[in-house]
Amino acid sequence: MGLPNVNITRSNNNLGRTVNTTDNVFAMLLSGAAVASKIALGEAKLFTSIDDLTTYGITSSNNALAFAEITAFYSLAAAGTKLWVMLYANTSLLATVCDKDSGAIRTLVDSTSGELDGVFVNKVLPGGYTISLTEGLDDDVWNAVTKLQALCEDFGSRNLPFFAVVPGFGFLKANAGTMRDLNTMTKNQVAINLGSDVVGGKPAIGALAGWLADNEYYHNAGRVASGSVLDAAYFMDGTAADSKDIVNNLGTLHDRRYIFFRKFNGKSGFYFNDDPTACSVTDDFSSISWNRVANKAQKLAYSVLVEKLNGDVDTDPISGGIARSLVSDWEGDVEAAINNAMTKKGAISAVKCIIDPDQVNLTTDSMDATIQIVRKGQAKTINVAIGYVPTIG
Repeated sequence: MGLPNVNITRSNNNLGRTVNTTDNVFAMLLSGAAVASKIALGEAKLFTSIDDLTTYGITSSNNALAFAEITAFYSLAAAGTKLWVMLYANTSLLATVCDKDSGAIRTLVDSTSGELDGVFVNKVLPGGYTISLTEGLDDDVWNAVTKLQALCEDFGSRNLPFFAVVPGFGFLKANAGTMRDLNTMTKNQVAINLGSDVVGGKPAIGALAGWLADNEYYHNAGRVASGSVLDAAYFMDGTAADSKDIVNNLGTLHDRRYIFFRKFNGKSGFYFNDDPTACSVTDDFSSISWNRVANKAQKLAYSVLVEKLNGDVDTDPISGGIARSLVSDWEGDVEAAINNAMTKKGAISAVKCIIDPDQVNLTTDSMDATIQIVRKGQAKTINVAIGYVPTIG
């Protein structure tokens, strides 16, 4: 029995400490001009406040687009928020910039140590550029969406998932009713923004990125409780977002899954309508916010499981499968990481990790696991019946 004694052991994992992952770290790839000794084309630079415009010599004269977009970003996102910026020549097509093998975005993402949550692309169309319209937008936009989806999937397969946003060049209010229905596409990690923050039609990429950076990663960009985004808003052809010429088509544009600005009766300012991606509304990842939730869970699960890679796996001597105690430990570790960082913070409702103990590791040296997440819903439509009754009670 040993000497009589009081045995005290230390209990661990009670403080709910979370695995570190980065949220709301974005990158903007913008057409522009190099600034000597400050920023070269194709060079990634980290911004943390609007003051870095001065640091890198970016002005409204030498880089009008970058100056406007970074200013728009930090007008909504707090100082200290990380923003990676890369400039590229405006003669480059969006599709070229977005190519997964050779595009500038790949160089940018590789420069950020895997901390990116989203990538936003914008440019100034060069003089003499001719827009080639297909179903309401420039062919270069459609090609860029396809290229970006492949890029997102490539990085996601390496546990560096992110979403992407492109501007809807070529939009005209006259074509609003005949725009391509994005429900027919399968590019569920890429969104198209038709909104503009100036009369001339500059795509409001910085405003969208700034709003998302200033809010929780699981919030929908159209969340009214977060307040209005802009005091004045437009579409890319310069049409005011509350113009009678466009208002009747807002429902169609929304159903066809584009991002744009809208107004609400009795509320000042303009809001984003939603945060759809270019895929069917029935797709599990048909929203920027739902992509971001899944992306965070993937990063958390990876941070736990990579520590177990090439480790010993105890085997049940009777079944030949994986020891149930080890399965329970691994499942618990993954669930704890995601619960502490997400469920307890209100991002999701529940998570469950499942590892089949009967799979035989001895012959394959591999293990299969499933992570199930119950995400929160979003009140995208609120139906109310109102009327008179003789009594209440």
